[in-house]
Amino acid sequence: LISHMKQILAVFFGKHDRGSQFALSRKNEVLQRKLPGLIAGSVDPFYRGFSLFCMARRTRSRCYIREARRQRKLLKKFVEKGNVNNLHLVAMLDAEAAAFNGDYKNAKKCWESALLLSRGFLHHTALAFERYGEFLYHEMGDPLEAAFRIDQAVKAYREWGCVAKVNILVAKYGSIISTLSSDDLWFSTSFPSILTEKDDTSGRSAANLLVSP
Repeated sequence: LISHMKQILAVFFGKHDRGSQFALSRKNEVLQRKLPGLIAGSVDPFYRGFSLFCMARRTRSRCYIREARRQRKLLKKFVEKGNVNNLHLVAMLDAEAAAFNGDYKNAKKCWESALLLSRGFLHHTALAFERYGEFLYHEMGDPLEAAFRIDQAVKAYREWGCVAKVNILVAKYGSIISTLSSDDLWFSTSFPSILTEKDDTSGRSAANLLVSP
């Protein structure tokens, strides 16, 4: 379980070089067989595959993409056997796989599906918004839509209580989030479930929400 928790931390804090090494060192281990019945076993292939796909996109290394595809296949098997709670995780890995293959149109469709399917899994919604935003910014060259998505990621991480991650994203992308006007923030209402009723987000970006009482 310690290795699994390290894998999760690597994903959420973007340490995919470490996460991929964790994954490769454990490639012969199937956590669900060691810990049957625990949720950790059913989501472990996602966290391994996520870091591996990220490193595959960064380096184009065969060792990463080969193992990433194997983990995605294992995750899909769990879904086929009835674990519908992993549908959004499959969509996220499908998006990363499509981006690796240069199929950006399909990658966008997969990210949109992942966001819809991840309702109720706030931490995964935040991660999907973050990674989709980065995809739009770096691969698609669309800073405005990327700002929308990253702004939502910050809000979701904030609601989840992951303050350290919020600070990291604002430090990294605050400049593009701050370009959003109050008129642009109509997008925020598209996913009201990630915000609590107590949050007054009308006309304010996530960067401004950080200093709110």
